[in-house]
Amino acid sequence: MAIRLYLHIGQPQAETGHILALLADNAAHLRRQGYGVVTVDPPKGAGSLPSLITEERRADVAAFFSALKTKAEHENLEAVVLSLPGLCHVRAAGLLATARGHFDCRVVYYFHRQDDHLVAAWAAGQYMTGIGLAAYIEQHLASAGRRLYRDVLEAYLEHFSAANMRVRLIWAPVLEQRSLSQDFWRTLDLGDVGLPDTPVAPPEISPDLAEILGESPYLFAGTDDHEMTDFITSLRMSGGVAKANPLDIDVRRKIMQHYQPENRWIKQTFFADVHMAGWNAVPDSDDRSQDVTMGGIAEAINLNLAMLKDLQQDVGRIKRKMGLK
Repeated sequence: MAIRLYLHIGQPQAETGHILALLADNAAHLRRQGYGVVTVDPPKGAGSLPSLITEERRADVAAFFSALKTKAEHENLEAVVLSLPGLCHVRAAGLLATARGHFDCRVVYYFHRQDDHLVAAWAAGQYMTGIGLAAYIEQHLASAGRRLYRDVLEAYLEHFSAANMRVRLIWAPVLEQRSLSQDFWRTLDLGDVGLPDTPVAPPEISPDLAEILGESPYLFAGTDDHEMTDFITSLRMSGGVAKANPLDIDVRRKIMQHYQPENRWIKQTFFADVHMAGWNAVPDSDDRSQDVTMGGIAEAINLNLAMLKDLQQDVGRIKRKMGLK
């Protein structure tokens, strides 16, 4: 019997970091179940898979999976779970299909509703450019087509077939035990083997804080400059209880209407027999809480920390110019 290979292709802003942490934290437990985990290091003799895919080196990608199979057989594994960045795009599908010559493959794909995805994508770094959330969404809807997920899903369908696709919506009513962790274990065909139920942590920089920080883009050298945000999170004042979607009802409705054809296709293709009433609905009234909470107080403290950090940097620059220590 062929060794199973679970390819978690990691849609951006779809809790990929959480899944990677689950795999890392539970690698020993998974090993006892006969599961090997590949999240960072390639098998001996193989190159970096994301780099090979970026460079479209098909023969080397096939060699990667050949080496991985040899390693799995040597370790008497029943299955291998591979979760790496750079796999969630159209070109990757055909290259990863070379794994089918060595493994019994399953593709694992998690995704958020499009309105939640756009908020997460903006809060992940786009705010550092100075663009506000509302402007970012308007820009996206004006320039993007009506497919956020479908192109990638169709590419993987072509090469792996629907029977080997494990497409999962990050929405509590359809997740196993309403938990992403438990749903992921089930997606890996693991039964009740004592794997933990680890809740998804809220974002370190919330959309509300990102909106405020984005008003001062000079704080950041670019979208990969995390000095300020690392400073804030190092003091553990951010996070807390995850907030409701920060968008106005009209904006959320506009996004979901924009992607209605894609969502209809997703439902028919992957969830035809699943009861999902309301999965792409928008509430009739604003469900965002305006109460003063500890989370809100923490946000205010976060802002003050950011301002103090910026002031500290300015003072440091002035002192260096004056030759002071």
